[in-house]
Amino acid sequence: MLSAANGKGRITVPEGRYVVSYESLRNKKENNWILAINIPLKGEELLKFDYSKEKVKLSGSFTKRLMGIQRDRKLKLAFGHFLQKLRFLLTETNDRVGHWALEKNVLTFNLSNNYQIKVEGQRDNGSHFERVNFLLSDIQNQKLVTSFELFTSNCSQ
Repeated sequence: MLSAANGKGRITVPEGRYVVSYESLRNKKENNWILAINIPLKGEELLKFDYSKEKVKLSGSFTKRLMGIQRDRKLKLAFGHFLQKLRFLLTETNDRVGHWALEKNVLTFNLSNNYQIKVEGQRDNGSHFERVNFLLSDIQNQKLVTSFELFTSNCSQ
């Protein structure tokens, strides 16, 4: 089964902030998700999240931008832990997800004593979220490390 979405977004990574267009495709049968991001004056970049095996894998040209957040060893380990938890969430084996808190369409996960990820969704009257924010924060220093704000124009199942 395929799920597809497209829209606009804002992405903040250590090297800068971008306003983008995106297309997203999730293949539930093959357990992967591909995000194609069109960055003005830079072109299209891909992020592929393959969660078909026990160890998840990120690939694609946009992965290099994300690697900038992983210079800190503790953050790299915490981010890897988050990807594993995200795998369990996407494969609907939620009994093994762990320390998540869900409140009013906000899913919060503490990666360590220093880092926290929030996934915030705002629904329209339909069946999908019209806005989804992924926020990675350094809670010890109270600063945002990276964020994805995706505004969905079209979504199909």
